Amino acid sequence: MGSFARIWPLFTYALMLLSPVRAAISPLPVDPQASPETARLMQYLAEIYGTKIIAGQYTGVMEELDYLHTFTGKLPALCGFDFLTDGETERALEWASYGGLVTFSWHWRAPMGGSDFYTWGTTFDITRAVTPGTAEYDLVLRDIDGIAVKLKVLQDAKVPVLWRPLHEAEGGWFWWGAKGPQACKQLYAILFDRLTNHHGLNNLVWVWTSFTTSQSYNWYPGDNLVDILGLDSYPSAGDYSPFANEFNALVTMTLDQRMVALSENGPIPDPDRLVSQKAGWLYFSTWSGRFLLDEVTNSAAHLQHVYRHDYVLTLDEIPSELIYGRLPLPAPPAKPLEYWAAPPVPPGYTAHEAEEGVMTGTEPARSLKRYLGNGYVTSFDQAGDSIEVRINVRHPGLYRLKIRYASVYGSKRNYVHVNGQSLVETEFPYAPGFTDLDIGFVYFQQGSNTVRIEKSWGYFEVDSFLTAPVVRRQARGEGLPRTGTD
Repeated sequence: MGSFARIWPLFTYALMLLSPVRAAISPLPVDPQASPETARLMQYLAEIYGTKIIAGQYTGVMEELDYLHTFTGKLPALCGFDFLTDGETERALEWASYGGLVTFSWHWRAPMGGSDFYTWGTTFDITRAVTPGTAEYDLVLRDIDGIAVKLKVLQDAKVPVLWRPLHEAEGGWFWWGAKGPQACKQLYAILFDRLTNHHGLNNLVWVWTSFTTSQSYNWYPGDNLVDILGLDSYPSAGDYSPFANEFNALVTMTLDQRMVALSENGPIPDPDRLVSQKAGWLYFSTWSGRFLLDEVTNSAAHLQHVYRHDYVLTLDEIPSELIYGRLPLPAPPAKPLEYWAAPPVPPGYTAHEAEEGVMTGTEPARSLKRYLGNGYVTSFDQAGDSIEVRINVRHPGLYRLKIRYASVYGSKRNYVHVNGQSLVETEFPYAPGFTDLDIGFVYFQQGSNTVRIEKSWGYFEVDSFLTAPVVRRQARGEGLPRTGTD
């Protein structure tokens, strides 16, 4: 604590000399009982606000971080997690051990009336959920108490959390925003009171995700419940605008009394334009999956430009020891380039790329890495969605067929057709990365043949179809088929 007090003024003075934009913001958290780590984090954020932007990245299984590390040589300072997924608390603890900052959102599944967070997927009524004495109210408290257990693990480890509940409420697509601003603000106040006062969670920096419409202020919970005002920004792929007008609108909404951040984003704003247009966002936080990895939303050149820019703060540039009160562990080394290469095609097999086939209801993608060719095919989410490839062979006969696929969301079943004839409904086991499933022997006629995968149940990805002609044993006229790899 003593070294923190001595070093901080020097750090602050250096930032003031570098500042292209400056905003005077109180560093005091809205929770008067905020933990020391949380208070120090808020002080740091207030000091750098308008002078730098903190690099942030949401992640699923940390692949996004590995990708950034390999191709930019840097790691974000802030990592985003979501309580929708199991194991996120443990991943957040690991990230904090490296000195990284932590933010959490919560895609809150409705407690009853359909277990979905989208409005269209549930009949759950938020107006009853904020009314004491109802079953809905009791279930809401149950869920909040469950989240409190996970947040307490982080508090016990002295990890402050940029906590972002009830995000994007004004859009109405989540159940917590379906009945207008008043019920939503009531639920937010219940969350604040239950977590802060009932559970004694004092490691939370409260982030409210706003819009910038004429009605957005009506949704704002109030300065007494919000530390940071956020915006979720998803312009078109490759649009690296600084969104200065949106920044200024949010600054005006709270009369410049709250820091303003990009709580989610697709394309990352160009740091040069952030400085020149004085759009002093506190941090950006790129959403996971394709928003980082598809090579279109954020090109590799743009990621390098951002993460190597003087205006952008990465993991190696934030005062982790001062915030956490302890020395961080060294982050794992960057994965080598070879790590991102596709596994080789098995000997004797020929690869036929799915993205070169005929897609019906499906689409090409490049978010999952280690694919063959120029991508893979995804979005098997509606009845009839399919991918069909044409395979030309010189000799008719038996061929061994493998399908290279990924099934990130658990085991799925889909139909495999060869030359219009269905084999059997095939199970594609859970596979977080591309792997080869042996379909078995199929008969190909001379010339053109088709292999088609059609959705039966479940969303998954198809990279390629691998075929190998069967070689017959020569010894003693034995006719049992075998592959060239046997």
